[in-house]
Amino acid sequence: MRTSRTTWQDSVLCLFVTNLCFYLFLNILIPINEELKSICQQIINACKSLEEWTEIKSDDLFQTSLFEGGIDATANILVFGYYGDEEYSFQLSLDQVRKIYNGDLFDLTWSIAKY
Repeated sequence: MRTSRTTWQDSVLCLFVTNLCFYLFLNILIPINEELKSICQQIINACKSLEEWTEIKSDDLFQTSLFEGGIDATANILVFGYYGDEEYSFQLSLDQVRKIYNGDLFDLTWSIAKY
């Protein structure tokens, strides 16, 4: 019987070779905890558009014991780092922030590349 994993290190997606370099993509599952919900609440309560956030140009505007993040003005997206057992960086759209705030999104999945 296969069980579902809800850890930060979830599963290997693929391994391929490009220009003789190996890239291992890991699928990372991040449960949404109270710290991330709190950050999303701060973002929603600020009532700013993406354009207004990019004017701030701060990638460490939000800080908790596990998360640090802000806006990447060049990419026009919210970027965060997770600093737990391992360190990961990830991106959030304002739509994802709204879904977390409203309780419609319970975990995040994204891929990272290991070289």
